[in-house]
Amino acid sequence: MNGLAKALCPPICSAPAEPPRVTMPPGNLSLYRSLSLVLLFLLQGFLHTFAQNEYGSEKELKTEAEKRFREEEYPEAMPLFSQLLSLYPADPNLNYKFGVCLLYATEDKEKPLGFLKTAVGKEGVDDDIYYHIGRAYHLNYRFAEALANYAEFKKRSSGKTNTRLEVDRQIEMCRNGQDLLKNVTDLVVLERKTMNEAEYFRAYDLTKVDAKLVVKPEDLMTSADKKKKDKSTIVVRQTSSDIYFSSYGEDGKSRDIYKTSRLPNFTWTKPVNLGAIVNTAYDEDFPYVTPDGKTLYFSSKGHNSMGGYDVFRSEWDAATNTWGKPVNMDFAVNTPDDDIQYIPDAQG
Repeated sequence: MNGLAKALCPPICSAPAEPPRVTMPPGNLSLYRSLSLVLLFLLQGFLHTFAQNEYGSEKELKTEAEKRFREEEYPEAMPLFSQLLSLYPADPNLNYKFGVCLLYATEDKEKPLGFLKTAVGKEGVDDDIYYHIGRAYHLNYRFAEALANYAEFKKRSSGKTNTRLEVDRQIEMCRNGQDLLKNVTDLVVLERKTMNEAEYFRAYDLTKVDAKLVVKPEDLMTSADKKKKDKSTIVVRQTSSDIYFSSYGEDGKSRDIYKTSRLPNFTWTKPVNLGAIVNTAYDEDFPYVTPDGKTLYFSSKGHNSMGGYDVFRSEWDAATNTWGKPVNMDFAVNTPDDDIQYIPDAQG
């Protein structure tokens, strides 16, 4: 959230604390009530003025918030709904829409649940809430509760909406998560970094594996890649003539992983799709092949992903000249959210 958004968002989005108890002498009770009413009217006036600083009226503020929400511009809609919610904290629709904004515009996936649970099942709240609260439970590893809400959403929505939101795939990924939970491995976080987009490439030190992480050049882009403004990355190394990269291909339906090789005259062979063992009907991206050429790491929304992109490993089979069946890297690496650009160090 930028500074302006923070300034617009009043610090009362969470449940208010219980007000302090005040005991007044009987003779001052009328004066106390009068002062309380005056303070209440002043507070209401301040909040309405605050909410209308940027917009001519509360109605304009609400109109803009709804517009941003419909267009799924959740980071922009979030401070607007925060202002409205500060005026009407019990409104279920505002709790629903602010919760959705929090879910998709912030890293905290637990906080949105409080707002969504306040609104779910309330009269007048859109049935889409069952999908979004399902996603919130999903991203918090609460797979059983996610499945129940996805199922409720399917009952209440049209087949067209279910297809657009890939609800059946979300259900499948929850079940994958339940299966993977049966074999949870311990994870020790050695270092965690938060960075902006400009620092992304500097976060990977590939000098010890003689490689660089770069944006995919236009030479490797199809017309579908250009139309979708593809910004995928590739790993290149001087000691290898092979490059693995993702592309929407010619049909533009989903990302697949391809391989091309540099020829002695510095041109490139025609890209070859890695085939159905690696690629699925869903997106595959962020390939990395180890220096010995024997292991491929990549991210996929298919296979047995538990949610979004999961990192998978595939081993090269020299006997058949094919990549082996991809294996999910499990909870030591993956989460129910997107996990991308996995590159092991020189020690593997």
